[in-house]
Amino acid sequence: MQLELMKGLVSLLVPVLSAVLLYFVGRYLTDRYSEQKKRAELALLQASQSAQKQRELQLEAAARFYQLYGEFFAVWKLWSAAKSGKVAPEQPQAYRAELYRRACAAEGDMEAVLVRLATEYHLGQSEIEVLGKFRQAYQSIREALRADRELGWGTSDHPQYAAFKRLACSVASLLAAHTPTGLPTAQASATVLREITDNKWEHGWEK
Repeated sequence: MQLELMKGLVSLLVPVLSAVLLYFVGRYLTDRYSEQKKRAELALLQASQSAQKQRELQLEAAARFYQLYGEFFAVWKLWSAAKSGKVAPEQPQAYRAELYRRACAAEGDMEAVLVRLATEYHLGQSEIEVLGKFRQAYQSIREALRADRELGWGTSDHPQYAAFKRLACSVASLLAAHTPTGLPTAQASATVLREITDNKWEHGWEK
């Protein structure tokens, strides 16, 4: 009698215990899946936000480059007008000094753009060459002001003028097309920046 009672209790308890066990196992697996899903969604969100931030910084750098390109032309046109006699500043030397100051400031800001490219982009040799040559080309107006002479780019097909525009377009394309793939190491960036700022680009940058 007691044996039959025990068998009956066991037969009743087994389904109950199995149901309880399945409940807790299911709850554990569901919670774990939910947690993993939340982590994956958070990682995806963070990656998206990081990519968006990188894109915003990229657009900011491109906008700054365009501004500095425009400043080069503004200083050039003002200086050309003064040297050709189209405008007659009341104080020629002070006028030249102010334009020289603007050229130096723009050149300094352009150096900052180049440092950014060297530290945030993985650059190949051809891209380094473009940046090195553009850097030298951008110095042309400051050098003309320092020597108290016209820049001499009188026509649109002047070799240096044509090269300057071509190089500027290449730099702008580099800024626009960049896709973040991780930052280069500090050592790699230093090597690239040294290459970009090497004086070997000083002669023949228009070729």
